[in-house]
Amino acid sequence: MNDKEDLIEKLLDKADILFYQNKYGEAEVLYKEILQQSPDNIDAMYKLSSILDNKEKYEEGEKYLKKALSLNSNDKYILCSLGLNYYGQKRYEDSIKALKKCLKIDKNMAEAWHILGIDLKLIGRVKEAIDAAKNYLKIKKGGYID
Repeated sequence: MNDKEDLIEKLLDKADILFYQNKYGEAEVLYKEILQQSPDNIDAMYKLSSILDNKEKYEEGEKYLKKALSLNSNDKYILCSLGLNYYGQKRYEDSIKALKKCLKIDKNMAEAWHILGIDLKLIGRVKEAIDAAKNYLKIKKGGYID
C-alpha cells in the first residue's frame, strides 16, 4: 500500500466511525474529501449517498449510487440503496426495477422485499405487494426463499 492509499484508508476509517456515531455532517465532509482524492472509492460513494438520502438530497445521492453501480453493477447493497433512493423520490417504477435486480442477485435480502412491497402497494399492485410482504416476513423469521 502506498502513502496515498494509506491516507485514504485512514480517512475512510475515520469517516465510517463518524457515520456509525450518527455524526453525519462530519462524515459527509470526509467522504467528499476521500472522493476528491480517490474518485472511484465505492465505499465512500455508498455511505455518502446514504447521508444525502437522509437529508432528502435524493438526486445528489442517486448520482453517487449510479457511479458506484457503474463500477460494480452487481452489488446488491448499492442496488437496494438505489431502490430506496428512488422510493424517496417517489419514482416507484424505477425503485421496483432496482430492487428486482437486487433480488436476482440475492433473493433472501429482506430489506429489498420490504421496500419492493411498499412500492408495489403504492402503485396499486396489491397482490404482488402482499407476496413481497410474505417473502419479507419469511426471511425476517429466519426462513429462506427457494
